[in-house]
Amino acid sequence: MCRKRETSLEAARRVIKLSDESCALVIHKKGEMWAPIRSASFNGYIDTIPFPKGLVTNSDGPNPGYPDYLNECDATDWFRDVKNIPETIQYLSIYNELYDRRMTLIVIPEEEDEDVDDGWDEPHF
Repeated sequence: MCRKRETSLEAARRVIKLSDESCALVIHKKGEMWAPIRSASFNGYIDTIPFPKGLVTNSDGPNPGYPDYLNECDATDWFRDVKNIPETIQYLSIYNELYDRRMTLIVIPEEEDEDVDDGWDEPHF
């Protein structure tokens, strides 16, 4: 079982490193934050902090029931310097009681340009 969990952690690290999304994996073990694993496009600096109070964590127990969506939170929950980061970011956190480890995926959503022409015109007469 331990080998399987370590493989899952390594797989998560690889997915983050290869991702085109602006995302990071933050791991807290026994309350201490490890250095985040960041995608190439992740330009935010995450301070070494405890897991922010008030954010939701899902259990990695026998019947985890992970949500199929990301939660939203204020960027200030994770970042001290938010000048290049949207006010609201997304995250999903999973806690494993056996290893006292919390893994959190943080995603900085792309800002949408409302004036971008996507080549699609509404049908009209």
